[in-house]
Amino acid sequence: MLKVKNLQKSLKKQIVLRNINFEVKEGEIFSLFGHNASGKSTLLKILSGIMMPDKGKILLNGKDLFKNNSVKKRICSVFQENLIPSDFKAIDFLLFYSKIVKSNYKKNEIMDFAKDFGIKNEDLKKKISQLSGGTKKKIEFLKSVINNDAQLYLFDEPTIGFDPDSQSKAWNYIKYLKKEGKIIILVTNIEQEMKELSTIRKIIIDGEIKDIEGVKVMKTLEFKVKNWKKHIKEIIEEIKGVEKVEVKAEIEKVKENIQEKFGNANMKIIDLSNTDITVDDVLEKLGVEKVQTVAIENNNVEYIIKVFLKEDHETIQNLILKTFIDNNVQVLHMEVI
Repeated sequence: MLKVKNLQKSLKKQIVLRNINFEVKEGEIFSLFGHNASGKSTLLKILSGIMMPDKGKILLNGKDLFKNNSVKKRICSVFQENLIPSDFKAIDFLLFYSKIVKSNYKKNEIMDFAKDFGIKNEDLKKKISQLSGGTKKKIEFLKSVINNDAQLYLFDEPTIGFDPDSQSKAWNYIKYLKKEGKIIILVTNIEQEMKELSTIRKIIIDGEIKDIEGVKVMKTLEFKVKNWKKHIKEIIEEIKGVEKVEVKAEIEKVKENIQEKFGNANMKIIDLSNTDITVDDVLEKLGVEKVQTVAIENNNVEYIIKVFLKEDHETIQNLILKTFIDNNVQVLHMEVI
């Protein structure tokens, strides 16, 4: 059993977690919904043992997490952020992780797991930095498949960016862990995921955990994406329950990287991210020798998409995510704000 007692945490003099208390038994899935900056990520970091609380205790099978190193070895964390060293090849990382957790799986078995989640063999040979956001998320999720000896599993938005088939397989695996008597903490802002998997459903608001029933949790959905296309805005605006959609391209970050790489010598930066023009079009028109610009193409730019809702409706998220998948938009992050 996992017992969390009187947990408190402040960051930069701001209270992030307030008197957190809950219990999760073997074979239960404790799901936590939360808006941006509500404290859910901080809570997971503390539960994983990588961040110390200011007050309180975390007991796993009666043993204090911060007084027994053996307890941390029984915890498997699947984070939303990509914390895998970027210079690792994907397969090398999975084999390295397998060795750390003392798994008995062989290389061919791990490659089969990856294939089952739609990861190609050629992607396994690439460095983490060369993989798409969705593939990186799948590599992170595979940690939970490889580490089958853990007792406590922490999942932070585990299926954001997954295609429907991979999402279904991830859900089935989490259900399998539940059946095996594992203790599972699931942070998710996907209502269907919460309803599909949860034994216990809670919401965290301003650092306090509360019952989710009766609480209106959906206000604004914020997505960070790549490969955005202009026509998708109109598709999302047609979804019932959507009030408006705002799109902002993070151009300045790309410009800063370009200036750092090439210097400031008489360079003009042309933003092609919201057009159908490509760098190849520019080269063909002007000729390589005449091009003294760096063109920013759509696939190099991250976009912040804010979807304002007129009503709370659990299908809106799923319809938006399906729209992204259908149009090959890469979802890097999602929050409810």
